[in-house]
Amino acid sequence: MAGFFDILIAHHKKNKLRDRNFDYFKACMAAAALAAMADDELARREDATLKKLMKVVVELKLFGKDYGIDMFSRYIKQIRDDPVGGRAGALQDVAAAKGDDEWTTTLLMLAATIMESDGSVVQAETDTLASLAILLEIDPKSISALDLDIKDEIYK
Repeated sequence: MAGFFDILIAHHKKNKLRDRNFDYFKACMAAAALAAMADDELARREDATLKKLMKVVVELKLFGKDYGIDMFSRYIKQIRDDPVGGRAGALQDVAAAKGDDEWTTTLLMLAATIMESDGSVVQAETDTLASLAILLEIDPKSISALDLDIKDEIYK
């Protein structure tokens, strides 16, 4: 019987952690979509990179790969259907990560990795990353200090 209660307690703790971090998770998916759509198109490699990141980034694995991909796809659709309103809504969700260093770092790493994944970085993408940093009250120049190069982990 003790095994049952241990399972129940572990499940409850995991659900509490999910609830507490849900807004941060949404912020990451919104930032990923903003980075992917900065040049107004979702490259196949950007989409594939998000799917891989959902498997390897510890903070994201808590929510499940399929759930994250669905949320990312909804943000992409909103941005495609209404570029101004979709981006504004995504930015509003990104703002939820403000003040949490771990999630902010995860969010910026995720956005930068997706931005770079198609092999070309255009000005609109670097501007988007800088805007995300400013929104999160981080000096955009400090982004280069983050460990953003996780390609070996993604593509192994």
